[in-house]
Amino acid sequence: YLAKAYGFLPQTRSKKISTLLDIVNNNPGSTYMVPSIFEIGLSYKYEGRFNDAVRYLNQIIQDFPNNVLVKDALIELGDVRYKQEKFSEAESYFNRVLKEFTLTDEKCKMATKGLQDIFRATRQQQRIAEIAQKYPCADITEDDQEVFFYETANELYLREQYDEAIPEINKYLGVYPNGRFSTQLLSYLADIYFQRGDEGQAIAIYERIIDRPVSSFTEEALVRTSKLLYNNDEFERALPYYEQLESLASTPQVIYNTRVGLMRTNFLMKKYNEAADAATKVLRDNLINEQIEIEANYIAGLAYFREGRFRESIPYLKWTEENTGQERGSEALHTLAEVYFELNDLEEVEKLHQQMMQRKPAYDFWIAKSLLLKVKVLIAKDDLFQAERTVNMIMNNYPDQEDGIIMEADKILAEILQLKETPDVDTQEMNRVIDLQEGGKDE
Repeated sequence: YLAKAYGFLPQTRSKKISTLLDIVNNNPGSTYMVPSIFEIGLSYKYEGRFNDAVRYLNQIIQDFPNNVLVKDALIELGDVRYKQEKFSEAESYFNRVLKEFTLTDEKCKMATKGLQDIFRATRQQQRIAEIAQKYPCADITEDDQEVFFYETANELYLREQYDEAIPEINKYLGVYPNGRFSTQLLSYLADIYFQRGDEGQAIAIYERIIDRPVSSFTEEALVRTSKLLYNNDEFERALPYYEQLESLASTPQVIYNTRVGLMRTNFLMKKYNEAADAATKVLRDNLINEQIEIEANYIAGLAYFREGRFRESIPYLKWTEENTGQERGSEALHTLAEVYFELNDLEEVEKLHQQMMQRKPAYDFWIAKSLLLKVKVLIAKDDLFQAERTVNMIMNNYPDQEDGIIMEADKILAEILQLKETPDVDTQEMNRVIDLQEGGKDE
C-alpha cells in the first residue's frame, strides 16, 4: 500500500520502485510478488526507462506464465515497444494477447488500440479495417477508419513533409474519392505542387476542386488557377475562373485583384465591352494604385473606342494622355484624335495632331500614325495635293518597314491616286452640258 501511495505522485515514483523492489527481493513468497513486479515494470515505463520496464514485464511472462497479470504484461510490453518504435515486436505482443486470452472488452480495446497506433505509425491504415472486422470490441466505425487515413496525410502536410504527404494523400483519395476530407486533401496536394512550381499538376488538381460544390477551398483554387493560366497566356481558360471568382471572392483584396484580372483578360481576348465594364469597376475601387489607375483608364478608353462607343471613350483617353508621358500616353492621344475623326470634328483632330508633334518623348510610330490621320483630314477637306505630299514624306523617311506604317501609308496613297483620277460630280455635270450644247450645234 505504501508503494501504491508513492506511485500517485511522479516525484515519489522512485520511492515506489524501491519499496516494490524490497518486496520482490526480500519476500519471495509474498502474494504481492507478481503485482509488485508488474508495478515496477509500469513505473519504469512511466519513467521512460523502457529497457528496465521490458525486463520486469518479461519476468512475469517467463516466471509466472499462468498468472492473471500475464495478459496485462503483454499489453504493456506492446506499448513499451511501440514507444521505442519497435513496431513489429509491439504488434506481436498485442496479437498474442488477442489470440491467446479471453479478454474483457476493456482489455480487448486496449490491445486493439495498440494495433491501431502501430498501423497508423507505419501508415498501414488499411489494416485498421481488418481489426474492425475481426474484433468488434475495437469499436471502430467506418467514419473512424476514414479519419485514420485523413489524420496521417494531414499531419504530414502540416509538418511540411511533402514527399511523405503526397502518397498518403493519394492513399486517402484512392479509398475515399468523395470522402469528408477529400476536397481539403486535394487542396493540400495542389498546394504542394504549387509551392514546387509544378504548375501543370497544380492546375489539374485545382480544377478538380473548382468542379466540386463550393467549399472553403474553392476560392483559393480559383485565385491560383486563374493567375497561373493568365501568366501562361491561356486567357480563354483563365476567363471563366475569373468570372466565377468575382461572385465568390470574400475579401476586398481578392475582389479587386479579380476585377483587374477580368479587365486584362477580356481586353486581351478582344471582349471590349466586358473589358470596359471591368475597368470602370477597378477605377471605382478604393484599393486602386497609381499604376493600375493608368492601366484601367487606358483599357477603358481603348475598349470603348474599339466597340464604337466613341463618346464614352473620351474621358478615359484624355485622362491617360494627361497623366502619362510614356508611349501609352501617346497612343491615348492618337486614339483620342481618331475618336474626334469618327465624330467628324476635324478641327479637334488637327489640334490633337499638333499636340502629338510637340509631345515629349516622341515616338516615331505614333507621330507617323498621327500624320496618317492628318492625311485623312486633308482628304476629307479635298486637299489631295497636300495629302499626297505628306504620305510620300512618310514613305520616304519612316525607318521601320515592318510595323505596318508603310503598308497603311501605301493604302492611303492608292486611295488618293484613285480620287485624283476620278472626276467629281460637278465636273461630270459640266461635261454633260458641254456635250449637249456641242451636239446641238452639229444639228
